[in-house]
Amino acid sequence: MNVRKTAGAVTILLLGAWAGYLYLNPGLREAKIPTEVVFNAKKESQLLRQVRKSCDVQDISDFIAKQRLSVARYPTDPEHLRLLAEALLERCATRIINKGFAPGTMLFDGETPKDILSDIEEALGLVSKARELGDETSENWRIEASLLPYKIVSLPSAIMLARPITQALDKALELGKDNPHIHFALGCRKLLAPRYLGQDLEKAIEHLEFAAAGLPLDERPLIYAALATLLLGDRPRSTELLELAAKRTPANDFPAEVIQRLKAGENDPFARDVIPRH
Repeated sequence: MNVRKTAGAVTILLLGAWAGYLYLNPGLREAKIPTEVVFNAKKESQLLRQVRKSCDVQDISDFIAKQRLSVARYPTDPEHLRLLAEALLERCATRIINKGFAPGTMLFDGETPKDILSDIEEALGLVSKARELGDETSENWRIEASLLPYKIVSLPSAIMLARPITQALDKALELGKDNPHIHFALGCRKLLAPRYLGQDLEKAIEHLEFAAAGLPLDERPLIYAALATLLLGDRPRSTELLELAAKRTPANDFPAEVIQRLKAGENDPFARDVIPRH
């Protein structure tokens, strides 16, 4: 028998059977097959955090490109806007993941790099618009508080931005006192601010250890806690925290390099940039 004729006959029989089944079950004719997946902000945010662990700017850029499409499709959905802002924040953080840091110093001297400033300005606009659309959440304010320090490039800008950063952190804490992301931001603030702007190493460690416990995928609270611990004179504990950070995210070269500097007896091992190995 001709194979093509046989296949055609089978197809006709199957279609006929399905038509008969629908005739006997009229309720199925009105049933609609879902055409899109329902957006879940929490799951998408968790996916972003998994992507961030690669410590690869391109991976986060790919996530951003996908999220831009979602925002274009749902421009009045505040959760889509907030997630895009969070992704832009993570791209900024990943761009400087190997940059050295120290309390009382600024991330950038004179001006913020254009690619980072562009992401920061866009993200600030997104969280502001999301709040206008009803996103008065701890995460919204936490993201804003985390974005603003990237604009500090001088002592005047540090003084000018100190108040809005503090206000955003206070609002975030008011709306979600157990949110570990807020405690991470608070810990960084207490650690990196100059003494005259509120540096408090013990309080920083308290916030950062809370964040590290609540964010088991994120190595960064452990890295900052390690610096605070070192500044208080506990090198063994600092090394221990860095080892935990390196284990959490092997793609982040910073903690492993700083461990080597500590073992070599360096007094300021966090301050110099790290040459990436991956």
